[in-house]
Amino acid sequence: MVTAIQNSGLRKQKKYVEGNIEMVTNYIEQNIPQLKVIPSDATYLVWIDCSGLDVSGNDDNDDAVKNAHSLFLEKAQVILSPGSEFSPDTDHFVRMNVACSRKILRGALERISTVVQMQNK
Repeated sequence: MVTAIQNSGLRKQKKYVEGNIEMVTNYIEQNIPQLKVIPSDATYLVWIDCSGLDVSGNDDNDDAVKNAHSLFLEKAQVILSPGSEFSPDTDHFVRMNVACSRKILRGALERISTVVQMQNK
C-alpha cells in the first residue's frame, strides 16, 4: 500500500514537471524567439540554445555582458547553469531547472523575456 501511494506521488510530480517543461517551451516559442528549447529525455533540466542572442558586448560599455548566462543573472536576476560548465561546445547554452512552482517559473521567464527585448533595442 505504501509503495502504491509513493508511486502515485511520483507520477504526480513527474506530470507536474512535464507541464513545466511544456510551459517553458511554449513561452519561449511565443515570446522569446531568439531562444530555442532543446528537447531532452526525462529530466527536470531544460537546455536553452541562446545562439540567437547578441551578447557580444563592446569595449565602450562597462556593462557589456559577455554571455547569455551573465545576461540573465545580472539583468534578469535569474540563476541558470552556464553551458560552458559542461562543454566548450555548449557555451551558447544555458540549463534551466524547472522543478519549481509555475509561479516562480513564469516570473523567471517574464524577466528573461524583458531583458531579451531590451537587448534588441
